[in-house]
Amino acid sequence: MLEAFKRAFNNNERQMKSLTGLSSDEFSALSETFGKVMDKNRQQTTKNRKRAVGGGKKHSLTLMEKLFVVLFYLKTYPTFDVLGAGFKVDRSTSCRWIHQFLPILEESLGE
Repeated sequence: MLEAFKRAFNNNERQMKSLTGLSSDEFSALSETFGKVMDKNRQQTTKNRKRAVGGGKKHSLTLMEKLFVVLFYLKTYPTFDVLGAGFKVDRSTSCRWIHQFLPILEESLGE
C-alpha cells in the first residue's frame, strides 16, 4: 500500500485524489502542519514521563506515510484487519495508528 502512495504522490494525481481525497500539493501543505502538530504533541507528552525517552518500538513510517494512513482510512473506512493487511502490520497496530494519528490530523486541520 505504501508503494501505491509513493507511485500516486509522484506520478498520478487522479490516483492520489482517489486514495486520500487530496491532490499532491494539498497533501504536501497538510503534511507540514501535521508535522508541526505532531512535534508539539510529542513535546507535551514528554514533560510528565516516568521513564526516559527512547524506550519501546520505533515507528516504521515516515511523517508523510503516517498522514497517508489516516487519510486513506478516512477516505475508504476499511476494517483494521484490511488496513493492517494493506500496510503489512497486524490489526492492533493499524488500530493504534488510527487512534494516535486521527487527533493530530484533526488539530492540523483546525490550524
